Amino acid sequence: MPRGRARAFGIDDSGLAAIEFAFVLPLMLAIYLGIVELSSGLSASRKVDLVAHAMSDLTGQITGGGAGSGQAAITDAEMQQIFLAGAALIAPLSATPLTITISEVLITQNASGAYQAQVTWSVSYNGGTLRNGQGCTLNTYLNAADVPPVSAISMPTSFTNATLSPTLGPVIVADVTYNYNLGLGNLVEQWLPTGAILMKRTSYSPVRNQYVNPNPGPPALLSHIQSPTTATSWTTAISGSTNVNCLGHLTPAQY
Repeated sequence: MPRGRARAFGIDDSGLAAIEFAFVLPLMLAIYLGIVELSSGLSASRKVDLVAHAMSDLTGQITGGGAGSGQAAITDAEMQQIFLAGAALIAPLSATPLTITISEVLITQNASGAYQAQVTWSVSYNGGTLRNGQGCTLNTYLNAADVPPVSAISMPTSFTNATLSPTLGPVIVADVTYNYNLGLGNLVEQWLPTGAILMKRTSYSPVRNQYVNPNPGPPALLSHIQSPTTATSWTTAISGSTNVNCLGHLTPAQY
């Protein structure tokens, strides 16, 4: 190549912008797609929070229909509607990966003054893990442990820590999980083998009805939501759900 032409080639900067753009474009696309994925994930996380809170709160608001005057009871139809509300709240995301478990946990105090938490009933939707304690048998209780949600065999220590003076009576507990599929799942499988993130939330709500048990005995119940159906009827009546009912392991007069 003649010397003059080589010198001209060396100082020619035409096409430089295109070369720089080619270098920068992958980084710009990665940042843009990362922001989109992050915002979508945060939106899904907020929705899971909303579903968990709504499930426990709606259940706790039931105030009538029980066997005793002023006592509450939840029916198959009401539970079905609560589950459908959860599926609606997760929209526009798909409700297929959504699981819900709603339980009533009774906080009691034994003769030695220790506080305990025991499941009275639990019903799940779409394969949620039932909060059935340690087999749902008499005198078995949920573990007092501050563990990440969802834990079907434990309650936070704040519910049973005597130094905090826990409130006796039932608590509605909603355990929600959502398997969030990443939009870029195929690209990140080397870091996340399933291309998905499992989001878990647990929400706690008080029972609203003011029923006073005429035969309190141990433990005394200030309020309670009866589960009037059997495990068989609840399973068949609510699409995609299963049920465990621990009421039979406690003295019926207490309810």
